[in-house]
Amino acid sequence: MLKLVLPRAGKSPNWRIRGTYLKVYVDKSCGTHERSVARAILRELKAKIERGEFAPQEPTNQPAEPTFLAAAVAYLEAGRRPRYVARLIRHFGETPLSQIDQAAVDKAAVALHPNTTPATRNTCVYTPVAAILHHAGAQIAVKRPKGAKGRVITDYLTPPDAFAIIAAAERFDAEFALLLKFLLYTGVRLGEALALIWDRVSLEERSARIRQSKNEDPRELYLRDDLVEALRPRAFPHRNSILL
Repeated sequence: MLKLVLPRAGKSPNWRIRGTYLKVYVDKSCGTHERSVARAILRELKAKIERGEFAPQEPTNQPAEPTFLAAAVAYLEAGRRPRYVARLIRHFGETPLSQIDQAAVDKAAVALHPNTTPATRNTCVYTPVAAILHHAGAQIAVKRPKGAKGRVITDYLTPPDAFAIIAAAERFDAEFALLLKFLLYTGVRLGEALALIWDRVSLEERSARIRQSKNEDPRELYLRDDLVEALRPRAFPHRNSILL
């Protein structure tokens, strides 16, 4: 019977698969310290043995073609988000990356999520597959399904609404109110605001600079007078201090 063997302290951080299944002996590393991923690899290995597809690899001087399994493990080992990856590993297994094209991704989305919306398929399949392939350096641009963004609703705040929200936040927490004011006045994304440091802000020039926006270009921000005055008491002598 095949089983997962705990990583050995001081030896390897990765799980191993060891045992016999259908008279086939296995003793190999999973190449990952993530238990959920190792379990997915174990299930895929058992399925390959049942199909008669598992056999010890013959020595070769040629490097093995990279597989989805290896790419997914490398993606996780780099500290990337593990959600949805285990199911993708069970589906693609050791499929060579050269065989994973748009049709293969579309087929996986339908097979893994047959009764869901395009937005769900995009979240659970297209996005993580694209991230794994990109991390592995595969030259494929994964096209998202029609309706991948879900139901798009465009709305806006009137100035009175925005000022009312800021005023309510000030009664609750001054720090939170300042963050809302910065977001509403500059239009930056939350992550951009929280990553901004004083070295990229000039209160005298009433400006701030986002080094890399969503489209990977720098972005210059204009700071209103009242926002400058709200930020001034927070100015730190250390230029690498976080702004908000």
